[in-house]
Amino acid sequence: MPAVPFIQYILVFLILAFSALIQGSVGFGSALFAAPLLVLINSQYVPGPLLCALILLNPLITLRERSAIEITGLWTSILGLAIGTVPALALINRIPSSKFSLLFGCLILIAVILSLFGARIKVNSLTLLLVGCIAGFMNTISTISGPPMALIYQQEKGAKIRGMLAGFFLIANIISLAGLIIKHQFSWQDLILFLPMIPGIISGFLLSSIIVTKLDQRNTRLIILLVAGISAIVVILKHI
Repeated sequence: MPAVPFIQYILVFLILAFSALIQGSVGFGSALFAAPLLVLINSQYVPGPLLCALILLNPLITLRERSAIEITGLWTSILGLAIGTVPALALINRIPSSKFSLLFGCLILIAVILSLFGARIKVNSLTLLLVGCIAGFMNTISTISGPPMALIYQQEKGAKIRGMLAGFFLIANIISLAGLIIKHQFSWQDLILFLPMIPGIISGFLLSSIIVTKLDQRNTRLIILLVAGISAIVVILKHI
């Protein structure tokens, strides 16, 4: 394996630190920020090594926000995740993922706009199950599962948003990584590429632990809508 230039380590550190800062502060958005930048440095950083980085980050957030996590709601959304994954696996090779991604992007953008105008989704077992299904389907088809889950929790306190999303994403990331392993698209080289990401993830998480104390419920909601809106626009522009 060829030596990796020192500047590449620095860039990977900065990208992962900032992405962990975003996820640790808001609850989602790290993959949206990190993936395109890592691909520019080395396409092999995505998806395997980045998934490993997220699998490291999300338990840290879950542990930090454990007192705000509602276990029943979390497992309901995870059940939805599992259910939504099944039809996605059946369709993934039949319909181009770009068509689904474009549809998801448009729906998320509409949901963000409606939220800005006062629309609300009541958080209960049914809505958590349905949104979990949507997120599971999206995660399998396009690896984008954050915005739907974030939007349903937008009215909750910051700690609950981060904790619930981190627990959900941890399972989603593990499912995605398992899929790569089954399809023989994950190797020891991916683990080696993951190692330089660890300091950035840890640093970004620690910095987010300082920032979250300054985020109140209103600020968290506005940031969620902003990140979800940007996610939707990026996906739409990528697939039109």
